[in-house]
Amino acid sequence: MPTSERFPTAHLLNANERFFLIDCGEGTQIQLRKFKIRFGKINHIFISHLHGDHIFGLFGLISSFSLIGRTATLHIFGPDQIEELVLDHLKFFQNELSFDIAIHKFQHRRSAMIYQDQKIEVMTIPLKHRIPTCGFLFREKQVL
Repeated sequence: MPTSERFPTAHLLNANERFFLIDCGEGTQIQLRKFKIRFGKINHIFISHLHGDHIFGLFGLISSFSLIGRTATLHIFGPDQIEELVLDHLKFFQNELSFDIAIHKFQHRRSAMIYQDQKIEVMTIPLKHRIPTCGFLFREKQVL
C-alpha cells in the first residue's frame, strides 16, 4: 500500500544510459521526477505480474508520455493478459496517443528470452506467487 514515505514496486535499470522500467506501481512518475529521470529515456517496461501494486502506475505513465508529446514506440512486456488490460484502458481513457505501443506477451511457466539487442538480453524467470509471475534477468552481452 502506498504511504507518504513509500511507493509500490517500480525499479529503473540504467544499462549504459539505456533505461528499462521493471514494474510500474502507483507513484512511479513521482519517483522518476524526484530523481530527474527523463521520461523519454524509458522505451521498455517489463511487468512481472498483474497485481495492482506492480501495474497501477502504468496507465498514468502512458497518459503522461502522450501529454509530453512522445513519438517513440513504447514496448511493454508482460503476462498474457497484459494486452487486454492495456487495450481496454486505452479504449476507455486514451483514444489517441502520440506514440505506438508494442505489447510483448510472455508465458510464465518457463524461462524464455523475451528481449535482446546488440548489447543486452532479457530472460524471464518463473516465480512462485499467488498468480502467474516472472522475474527478469538482464544480461549484458560480451563486446568483442
